[in-house]
Amino acid sequence: MKLSWQRIYRFLSMFCMVALVCAFAAGCKKGPKTIRTVRGEDRSKWEQVNKPGFGNKENGGIIALCEFKDSIYALTRNDATGFELWQTNGRNWEQVLVAGFTDGIFHDRMNNVWGDMIIFNDKMYVTVSSGFQGSKLYKSVGFEIWRYDGTAWEAVVSHTLGEQVTGTLSAIDSCAAADGTSTAVFTVSASLTDNASAGGILWITSGAGKGRTFDIVGNTVDTVTVQENEVAGTVEDTVCASQTFNADPPFPQYTVGAIAVGDSFKIIKGVTANGFGELWNKSIVDLEVYNGELYASVGFNYEKGARVWKSADGKTWTPSSEYSMGFYHGYDHGGNPTGVCIVPGQEARNGQPVSSSFPKFGKLILPGEEVLVIGGTGTQGCNGRGVRIFRLYDDGWKPIVDDSVDNNTTGTNENGIGDDGSSSSGFPASNFQAWSWAMHDDNLFTGMGRLIGGRILYTPNADPADGSWYYAVGHGATETEGLGYTPNIAFNIFNLDNTTLLAGTIEEESFTADYVIAAERGADLWRASGAADALTWTAITTTAFKDSTILQFEAPYKTADGTFYMVASCLGPSTPLDGAREGYTGAKIYRLASKFK
Repeated sequence: MKLSWQRIYRFLSMFCMVALVCAFAAGCKKGPKTIRTVRGEDRSKWEQVNKPGFGNKENGGIIALCEFKDSIYALTRNDATGFELWQTNGRNWEQVLVAGFTDGIFHDRMNNVWGDMIIFNDKMYVTVSSGFQGSKLYKSVGFEIWRYDGTAWEAVVSHTLGEQVTGTLSAIDSCAAADGTSTAVFTVSASLTDNASAGGILWITSGAGKGRTFDIVGNTVDTVTVQENEVAGTVEDTVCASQTFNADPPFPQYTVGAIAVGDSFKIIKGVTANGFGELWNKSIVDLEVYNGELYASVGFNYEKGARVWKSADGKTWTPSSEYSMGFYHGYDHGGNPTGVCIVPGQEARNGQPVSSSFPKFGKLILPGEEVLVIGGTGTQGCNGRGVRIFRLYDDGWKPIVDDSVDNNTTGTNENGIGDDGSSSSGFPASNFQAWSWAMHDDNLFTGMGRLIGGRILYTPNADPADGSWYYAVGHGATETEGLGYTPNIAFNIFNLDNTTLLAGTIEEESFTADYVIAAERGADLWRASGAADALTWTAITTTAFKDSTILQFEAPYKTADGTFYMVASCLGPSTPLDGAREGYTGAKIYRLASKFK
């Protein structure tokens, strides 16, 4: 049949109209294509939109999702070969390769337990971490921050920045245990300025000890005096021989190689160097925009304690808080010894930071203002364990949950929001970490970490007064700890819309009989609706969509068009090396494809 121009025109017009309708219709989705579809226990429909681990099972976690210039980006955790960054090209995923960043010389050590991505001033910021939790440096090279404007990548905090010196070791002196000094002296084949490298970091970049790092105490024109700093809160002998360290449980021992004459090195120094110039700044947990500035929370610093930093331009960073908010065991907030030990027998911990990590920021939205808060992980010591919570006021960060907030020892403004484990079964029973935050029903909710069943609490005002916090899950609430399964030790919560609060669980080994008795079932995903004080909880899945290798639902994210994504990861925050469950295939991304009924 011969087609007239009129028929061709009508056909093309109809085709364009269908395409236009499809682009805006609920049944015609943009974004990554569907791999498979699953149904929740509540009959909700979810679409898996990536191959597990993007085809590599060692991408066992996806710790952050971000939408930027019509692409979705995914940042992985990979304990074998280092983090990876992926993006959608419309319907498919492709790996992002950035010279000096994703292929950096030290990045095989960047397992990336915690990290984040965020848009600030029309640039996407990506932060990646290294090392593991605990009081040992354990492979940390400090976090890095890079940013992307849609065309080019730029290092913000990186081993490629800072004051740089390279060379080789031409002599080594006093680098053995019990040699009369804790430091060692390296003679170097580089021309230095007297004491200019003090406060920096010396990295070994070749030989058996490649990757080892030392704090620089001082230098002459051709020598560098270094101090080993592998164990937090101790003065160590600087040893050049191979050493094996006992890591904090559940991580295995690790060995660092020997250092010899002829090895190459690199010196970096300054706030733009890894970890803001400190390798104990292992992680940035969260990036948040507040009052036009970009804030970053530091995690895993057991040496000096966690800290909050900020930047007005995303490039120049300054501290927003003191280390550990200025709180150290055995001392009051003025830095004076208290002479009191809330936990008898912990005096040896005096001087250690109260908070080793600051996880995610929370924003309480009140009429006419936003309030920024953050929780500090509680460490054992004389000032007691349990989470602390701090609020940013005009004159700085101040505690709203801490033993020092008032003169009594009871109430929700005490350590652990009133439950630091001292009156029950110890630390496993304590509210030890404000893991995540979300607004719902005009209240700020937090998913609380607790080793024998996580809890969810909320506050209407983030006030330091006693009685400002209430339980939505656990501690007498209708829903019990862990939403009925105590190995659910924490929650990644997210406000989906004005009526729905989502909670993804973290399923980890805990100190409960439940974990021994029950079959490994996979993490949970729940939703809640209703008023803050009368939430109705509904299980979306209590078996990780029938995948028992999934340990947590994390990285909840809603795109500009309202499409919601959730990650199912095979690694939890404390999962040791090679600790994923047998048969794991890598992290999955799920897209919500139906409305909740």
